[in-house]
Amino acid sequence: MTKTLGGVALPPQLEWTDKLEPYSVAQSVTRTLGGTPVVFAQSLMAGRPVTLEARQGTCWLELAVATAILQLAALPDGVYPLVWGLEAFNVVFRHHEPPAVSFSPVFPLMDEYPKGGKSAVYGTIKLMTI
Repeated sequence: MTKTLGGVALPPQLEWTDKLEPYSVAQSVTRTLGGTPVVFAQSLMAGRPVTLEARQGTCWLELAVATAILQLAALPDGVYPLVWGLEAFNVVFRHHEPPAVSFSPVFPLMDEYPKGGKSAVYGTIKLMTI
C-alpha cells in the first residue's frame, strides 16, 4: 500500500491510529433555565484528525524522511496531499495541538543503526483534513 505525505514516501508499517474514530458530526449541548437540554448538531465537511504513528518496535522512519516531514511542518500555510493506499486527502499539520510532529531516536546514544546503517526515529505526526 502506497503512503505519502506531500510527496514524501512513508513506511508501509506507519499506522493511522484514529482512522476508525467517528469525526463527521459536531455537537454542543446547552440547558435552558428549566434544565431541559438543547442539542445542536452539524455535519462536518472537513477537519477530520489524522494521527500517524511510527511506534517503537514496529515502525521506524529514516532520519531523512523525518527531516523532510519536519520541513513540511515548518511552513505555516502548508497544505499537503496525503495518499493512504487508495484514499487521498488534503491535510494540514495540527499546530493547534502541539507538538504537531514529535520524533525520538531509535538508538538515542548512537548516530546510526548498528553495523553502519542509517539513523532512524519513531514518533507521531498530527494532521487534519481540510
